[in-house]
Amino acid sequence: MLWNIPTILGPQELLDKALRKASKISVSAASNKKIDVERAKTVAKIHSVRDTLCATLDRYVRAFPSMDNIHPFYRSLIDVLIGVDSLRISLASVSGCSKNIRKVAREIVGSVRRARSVEYINKKRKEFYGRISSMIYGIGDNIAFLQSARETIKSFPEVSPNLPTVVIAGAPNVGKSMIVACLSSAKPKIASYPFTTKKLSVGHFVHEHMKYQVIDTPGLLDRPLEQRNKIERQAILALRYLAHLIVFVFDLSESCGYGVGEQKKILQSIKKDFRTIPMIIVENKSDICDKTLGFVRISALTGKGIEELLSLIAETMKHRKRGGNIEKERIGTVA
Repeated sequence: MLWNIPTILGPQELLDKALRKASKISVSAASNKKIDVERAKTVAKIHSVRDTLCATLDRYVRAFPSMDNIHPFYRSLIDVLIGVDSLRISLASVSGCSKNIRKVAREIVGSVRRARSVEYINKKRKEFYGRISSMIYGIGDNIAFLQSARETIKSFPEVSPNLPTVVIAGAPNVGKSMIVACLSSAKPKIASYPFTTKKLSVGHFVHEHMKYQVIDTPGLLDRPLEQRNKIERQAILALRYLAHLIVFVFDLSESCGYGVGEQKKILQSIKKDFRTIPMIIVENKSDICDKTLGFVRISALTGKGIEELLSLIAETMKHRKRGGNIEKERIGTVA
């Protein structure tokens, strides 16, 4: 799991949890006087409720990623699908509530310790419960927002954004996942991605003592981005922060169900929106098709050309410069 964010309880669940724990508190008073017994019990219960609520709320805040230290890939996804500012506001509200609970607890405990009657102690205990209940329900919208944000973050792919990363793109059924399997030194892992039910295949390989990450993109970079809605498009564009290199796969046999013209449109869309990312273009299924556009010919089925592709990836990565002239770095163009 990317971030171990615990299940976030709703306002009533939080209060029930705290009060249930406080009800089990047993204390010993300084004397057997009723007022001293009630004072000790009330202080202990207030402290118990305070500790349970504050520890739980603080744990929620700490569990979410820090927007100042998070990788740009994940920050971009959070901004598009959740909203960085909205997340910060909700986390700040929850953190502020925790601080206010501590403040109210200090105030009420001080009054209880100075109390001269059992009735006044009971009154202050009820006041404490009422005030913290209002405070917890007061951040109900923020809690609901964090519950939703947690579910969204759970859909993020578990990848290693700091590794040199190769993203495989192309029309559906051109053999992207098979290429990932061919390039990978072990069985690729499966990862999710927001808004698509299809799973990403994430593999790794080592070439010339350098470890690489390779990812296919079913349901993502397999049709023109112009056909996406705004949210989908922005979420896909977050891949710009992850990809160091794109390998675009053609199927010139057209057995994938897409004509070469349609595949070129997908390529042009990717080149336009990922213009700062170097690109290698390959022609898969060379074992069943003799056509060529002049790019690297491979067969993920037979393994033909895979070693050449590995070397090409390594060579391109060596010369990769962020923000450089991408036309000098991209290998191949489409006629």
